[in-house]
Amino acid sequence: MITQRVLGARTAQRNFAAALLIGTSNFDDPNVVSIIMVTSLLMMVIVIILGRNLPELDQVQSTEVEHV
Repeated sequence: MITQRVLGARTAQRNFAAALLIGTSNFDDPNVVSIIMVTSLLMMVIVIILGRNLPELDQVQSTEVEHV
């Protein structure tokens, strides 16, 4: 279970590396890189928070399904 969370977080971060590559090669405005970096940091915090809470939510839903 922990391996899946780590892989999910790393996959999300890898997408921002691709966004930085595309942003720097296609746009001359330095604000593009700033926006991508800020978004990357915010999304990483969100992924970490959700990564901790989603397994608990999944367990609650699976117990509800067993009771029905």
